[in-house]
Amino acid sequence: MLSILSFLLTLLVIEVYYKIFVLKKNMKYNPNKVPTEVALLIKRYHIDIKKVNYYYLMKSIGRINALSVGVIIFVITFFDRMNIQFLLAIFLCIPVILISYSLFGRYLVKKGLTKDDKVLNKKKQQKIEKRKKGQVKK
Repeated sequence: MLSILSFLLTLLVIEVYYKIFVLKKNMKYNPNKVPTEVALLIKRYHIDIKKVNYYYLMKSIGRINALSVGVIIFVITFFDRMNIQFLLAIFLCIPVILISYSLFGRYLVKKGLTKDDKVLNKKKQQKIEKRKKGQVKK
């Protein structure tokens, strides 16, 4: 019960923080003041900022961060010793964040919000080639 309560409280606190301090209604993309998360998505998945609503992107990133921290806190509350909780939180932090941002980046690519369609077309070509190889082997 305590772990679920801490998970929900963490989600609530981080959501409120993002609404008060980070999200602004007139948010516009400024290449000089880009958060690290947005820079990662732009660089790795070739996200086109002109196609993406920047406010939506920041709101989604806030929810991803809240969910990531909530999951980490949910997992570490099952352990009683503080030093084990601390070590586990450190080791869980990077994989949880990488997995969540990679899933979100793939979602944006699937929606077609990339700069060039080469990224999307390359993945489609790879799937087609795999299907052809599978049919040839039979």
